[in-house]
Amino acid sequence: MYNRDAPSHGGRMTDATPAFADHLRRHLAALDAAGVRFVPRAGPPPELPAFDAPPEVEPEATPSEKRQLALAELAAEVAGCERCPALFATRSKTVFGGGPVGAEVCFLGDAPRDGDELFPADVGDLLNRQLTAMGLGREEVYFAAAIKCRPPGRRPPKPDELDHCRGHLERQLELVRPRAVCCFGPAAAQSLLGTKAAVQELRGRVHDWHGLPVVCTYHPAQVLDNPKLRPAVWDDLKLLMTAIGRPVVGK
Repeated sequence: MYNRDAPSHGGRMTDATPAFADHLRRHLAALDAAGVRFVPRAGPPPELPAFDAPPEVEPEATPSEKRQLALAELAAEVAGCERCPALFATRSKTVFGGGPVGAEVCFLGDAPRDGDELFPADVGDLLNRQLTAMGLGREEVYFAAAIKCRPPGRRPPKPDELDHCRGHLERQLELVRPRAVCCFGPAAAQSLLGTKAAVQELRGRVHDWHGLPVVCTYHPAQVLDNPKLRPAVWDDLKLLMTAIGRPVVGK
């Protein structure tokens, strides 16, 4: 029970200001007038119900990340492809290609070569020199091939093999969306453009594939075998750079 007349600390309210003491006396008087003789001591605050923490929301993938995921799914599909019995029976693995989505240029070869690489050894060295002359870094280009399995005996891809793989190639380019495509050799050019024309007839001008500029030229392996082709290839590569609005820094 409370006692409104009970002194505090010997009758002195040492811990309260005069205004607070006056407010307290009036409050006790109001309780007395209302007949309140007992005020229970306050207990602990009631426990609030526990709520589970909201689940963490995964950040949505960017358009570029979605395209990379779609390319990975396509590569897995290619790895299980059995459309070409002769290639499926002899391949050690499929070679899908790689590089950044939205690349400046996609360099398209005919098929994987020695060591199941697209541009191995001396061919790759020559291509690197060509890229340097064009002012392009490896991180700006995408590499792919018209077919994803190395033909036995280093033979060129057959027409039916190119047909079987064309759907994979077209989907790959749709996801990469390069600014331009450079076809190295007849198999790459004929597969992408749907033509039977020779490289000699296709080079020296810009073709169109679903809005993408396409330049056709000789494969680096052909240039190594016949160095006289170098000037023609360089003219084609300069044409490619002009098509994407990039200056040519080499000679």
